[in-house]
Amino acid sequence: MLRSPLLPRLLLIAGVIALLLMLLGVYQFVTATNRYNELSALPAPTDLTNSNQAQLMVLAQIALDKTAAENARGTAIVLIGAGVVLLGAAAFIFARIPDTPPAASSTGSVERVQTR
Repeated sequence: MLRSPLLPRLLLIAGVIALLLMLLGVYQFVTATNRYNELSALPAPTDLTNSNQAQLMVLAQIALDKTAAENARGTAIVLIGAGVVLLGAAAFIFARIPDTPPAASSTGSVERVQTR
């Protein structure tokens, strides 16, 4: 299986996809962190007893948006991790590819060469 001529190209494509996944994850992580920090910087009211229904709804929406930003950060970390795993797998398989193509015998089968 590791002797396929298409394998290096497929591994290169997998590596590029892995890098794109990691870049997308980093971008989403930074965006979600900035959004969370913006929402955290909003001043919280000290007295909620005199607040009307609209103000309470705004506070609830801010809390929901902060939770969504936290979830987006978690998703971004998963994307980064998936990219790292894919890149590691591609590098591992690429390292296992033989440097020279196998020599074909007269019968067309592949000979095994043992080196020590």
